[in-house]
Amino acid sequence: METNITFRHFNSQHPELKEMAQDSLKKMLRYNDRIISGSVVFANDTEKKVEIRLHLSGSDLVVSHVGEDFKKILHDTSDKMIRRVKKLKSKTHA
Repeated sequence: METNITFRHFNSQHPELKEMAQDSLKKMLRYNDRIISGSVVFANDTEKKVEIRLHLSGSDLVVSHVGEDFKKILHDTSDKMIRRVKKLKSKTHA
């Protein structure tokens, strides 16, 4: 799977966040092996926001979440995406 991690409006020297994001994207492959690419965007605008995008063969999924701590936001966003990936897989196999 091709991955892309982006940091907007703050210093991108966050190896821990980058590693956590890559692990989250790899985790998605357990639930659906048709994932072609994934990206995680950390944005520090007026609010802290994390957005995960997955490109699957046949569809694209986007989930975002806003909060106070990037680690918690990433975890919450990842959980939402896993639920959506599972739901999509169950629909395509039903």
